[in-house]
Amino acid sequence: MDRRFILFDTQEPTALPSHPPELYKALMPKVYFVYGSLMDPATLQAVIAAREPPVLRPATISGYHLKMWGDYPALLDSRPMLTIHGMAFEINEFEDVDQIRQRLQDYEGPNYKPLQCFVQFNGQERVRAITFEWVGDQSELKEGIFDLKDYQMRKLESNTS
Repeated sequence: MDRRFILFDTQEPTALPSHPPELYKALMPKVYFVYGSLMDPATLQAVIAAREPPVLRPATISGYHLKMWGDYPALLDSRPMLTIHGMAFEINEFEDVDQIRQRLQDYEGPNYKPLQCFVQFNGQERVRAITFEWVGDQSELKEGIFDLKDYQMRKLESNTS
């Protein structure tokens, strides 16, 4: 189906107005939801090459579940609606949004793709965001949970050896 058309009750296609790429870019969420190693402020700062660690806020998304790919969590669509706890941060207006998006994608690798979602803060405020969904081979995944403190301890141990 051609995505430029919306079908109404009359079943007659109606063309969507075309917008310049700058508008689409401006409408893209600048909030990211992270649920694995990027919840570690130092890791996130290094990945996006920020001068200071981004401000991370506790957040949740619904409708997904996690499995593990080795030591890393993989986000998958879920039925029934499950809640994933993670952190969210916002790319500020002075940062190069495209460059940060590319760095995040490079870090996540080809088994993950950006996905628009709704993030909820404190069970109240809800905003559009981007997270990364698993698109790799599901047979590589296993049950388990990601523990940020364990990740940080392993990282600390590897840096001291």
